[in-house]
Amino acid sequence: MDDFPITAWRYHLDVPVHGADRQNLPDALEAEDLDLFQDLPREEAYAAIRDGRLRYDAVRADPAPAFPQDLAVLSMYLFDVLRGIEVAERYVAEDVTDDVRAWKVVARRGEWVKVPLVVGRTSEGAFLVDPDREDLEVVRARWAGYPTWFHDGMRRKHPSLRAL
Repeated sequence: MDDFPITAWRYHLDVPVHGADRQNLPDALEAEDLDLFQDLPREEAYAAIRDGRLRYDAVRADPAPAFPQDLAVLSMYLFDVLRGIEVAERYVAEDVTDDVRAWKVVARRGEWVKVPLVVGRTSEGAFLVDPDREDLEVVRARWAGYPTWFHDGMRRKHPSLRAL
C-alpha cells in the first residue's frame, strides 16, 4: 500500500546558555513538563545546558503544537529572545518533496509569536528555509495582534514596517 503523501514535521532550536544560567536553568526546568523532552531526554537536555548550548532537532510524523509554549517556558528563565523553527515538509514519494511550509517561533519572557517564513527554491528544485525571511505580507496583516516587543524587533529588522 502506498502511504504517500506524508508530512514530516521538523523542529529546530539552538539556544546558547551563559554564566549562572548553565546551573540555574536545569533546576528551574525540574518543575516543567516540556514536550521537547519526548525527543530529547531531560538529562541529556540538562547536560547540554550545563555545557552551554541547548540544541533540539526532531522530526515527527505529527505536528508538535506545544513547541511554541516550550520556547515560551525556556524564555521565562533566560534573558535572550529565543527563536525556533518549525517546518512541514510534504513528501509525495520517498525522496520527493512537493511542498514545504515553515514558521519561526520567537519567545520572550514567557510570550511567543509564530511567524510564517517565505520558503524559496533552488534552480534544482530543492526548497530553502531561511529563518530570517519572514513573510512580511502576513506580518502586516496580523500586526495588531503582536506584542510590543515583537513590533520593536521587527521594525528594527525591517524598516518597511516602521510606518505601522
